[in-house]
Amino acid sequence: MIDLKKIKLIIWDLDETFWGGVLSEGNIVLSDANIRLVKVATDCGVIQSICSKNDEEKVNDILSKIDLKDYFVFKSIDWTNKGPRVKAIIDDMHLRYTNVLFIDDNPTNRAEVEHFCPDIMTADIDILPNLSTFFGNLQKSDQNHSRLNQYKVLEKKREVRKNLDSTEDFLKQSNIQVEIKYDCLDNLDRIYDLIQRANQLNFTKVRSSKEEIVSLLTNSLYRCGYVTVSDIFGDYGIVGFFAVRDNNAIHFVFSCRTLGMGIEQYVYCEIGKPKVVIAGEVVSELDNPIVTWINNNVSTDKKSKEAFTKKIVVHGPCDLSSIFAYIEDSPNIIKEFNYVNENGISIEQRNCTTHIVEYKKFSDEIRESEIVKKLPFYDKDMFKTAIFDADNEFVILSLFTDPCLACYKEKQTGLIVCFADAPMDLTDESRADEFISSPYKLHNCKLTVEDLDFIRQNYEYLGRIQPSEILDNIKYIYNNIANNCKLILTLQSETQFINTSAKYSIGSVRPEKLDNTPRHIYNKNLNDILRQWAKGKDDVLLLDFNDYIKGQESFNDHISHFKREVYYQMSQNLVSIIKNNSEISFKNKSHFYIFTQKLSNKIRHLAYLFKNKLKSFVERKK
Repeated sequence: MIDLKKIKLIIWDLDETFWGGVLSEGNIVLSDANIRLVKVATDCGVIQSICSKNDEEKVNDILSKIDLKDYFVFKSIDWTNKGPRVKAIIDDMHLRYTNVLFIDDNPTNRAEVEHFCPDIMTADIDILPNLSTFFGNLQKSDQNHSRLNQYKVLEKKREVRKNLDSTEDFLKQSNIQVEIKYDCLDNLDRIYDLIQRANQLNFTKVRSSKEEIVSLLTNSLYRCGYVTVSDIFGDYGIVGFFAVRDNNAIHFVFSCRTLGMGIEQYVYCEIGKPKVVIAGEVVSELDNPIVTWINNNVSTDKKSKEAFTKKIVVHGPCDLSSIFAYIEDSPNIIKEFNYVNENGISIEQRNCTTHIVEYKKFSDEIRESEIVKKLPFYDKDMFKTAIFDADNEFVILSLFTDPCLACYKEKQTGLIVCFADAPMDLTDESRADEFISSPYKLHNCKLTVEDLDFIRQNYEYLGRIQPSEILDNIKYIYNNIANNCKLILTLQSETQFINTSAKYSIGSVRPEKLDNTPRHIYNKNLNDILRQWAKGKDDVLLLDFNDYIKGQESFNDHISHFKREVYYQMSQNLVSIIKNNSEISFKNKSHFYIFTQKLSNKIRHLAYLFKNKLKSFVERKK
């Protein structure tokens, strides 16, 4: 059974197949349809090879005359039997037999190849019209022939390798360079293609859709990266992808083009040996061999292996996500920001210091008990954090969420959960109608009468956390993070935000007063006790927004929302702090990126003004 969609390689016989006639007996008749087929299939990313009983020099002369010689790789042209030769072609290209089509007019040759290559697809010339139609209608996904060029690199390597005594000697001389990069969204198509097509080195075999991959890449709970490889023979491009969550690999997949180079073992060690549950058959073992031949010429001023494996955990809401918009992604950075779960609820509570403490103090059994999971705003990750991991070098923690959320204590175990704005007491039966009718005020959580009854029966409303309680949480976190891990805290604005916009507070109930204390005064009280506590502690550093707030012009629409210039300056300060205290590679994005961001913002603003003026003009005309 031939499945055209599975074809990655076509191996052609020549006489009476690719062309009419027999070359050794005289004139041949070239087929324009077959020439077009080779070109179109190559544009679709399908590789072409030859296995023919013929004179190699004469064959190359003909292919050169019709500008087709460079379309074929791993050609096998001699007078020996075809079975072993086809097998050698496929094995050298690191492909599976099931993804190869062998076309030959001779049934004996086809039978021999099937014997040596179980599961290979074979066909007579009758298949050629169907192939032309199929590839003619297929999307031309590789018109620059990147896949063909990468197999040409493998072909060069095969020739060099024949003259060396051992595989390891060959690998050491190949000057293999591997990079792990993190701008995955910019390379979505290649990552999707790799996930869908790779088999032999696809350890997880999760065939995610593009939408699922985008969701994964934009979720801060996942650590995602792709792998590029080059050596003295050429550039292989993107050959690997991984997605790791809680040290479990969701995706761990590599192209067979790098089979035997040790790439998958090297990357596995570099990203901390996550747990990989192997699905189906793979042709490589992750813990074997020990790879010593990759990145051998990396200069000593590059980050050390220890620095590479150290982590920076960034935990907080929009202040930190806005700062990190100006900082380059790095394998060291674990981002734990607000996120929207699959039910559309904004999970802000994960960034409250109370949740961090409860994660450490209480067992999974209590945090995931039915009485917690029945909360309408429950999310399986709302307590989870990497803050207490042993390989952390920095924990960067924002305190912006703490004053905003209400705390509720579960009556049986004492577990505290946080949710929604502090003044909104969900146990207040007299306000039930308000809570049910205003989901936007509750992080898009749609409550029912039954939900509110459940909360009232099982939880006690504690209200807002106080500055002294926040300090207690910080002390607990500080005492339980890894030895030699530095704690960086963000301090909030002590400048009063004066709301001049009538539209402000639509969709938000965040007050400017907290328990009758103006918000900026509350912030100062909290900041003062944190400054006093941090004094004399070399492993506690403060990132103070007040150093960059110049007045009302520094605010956006809230006392905790600032103009981009503030976040950019803060990012520069943070980069400086990390550089002065670590070997971790940590740097701002390029000035060109900042420029394009500002330009983009101005264009959006002008478009917004134009839209409003046009709307106003249309209304006047009516």
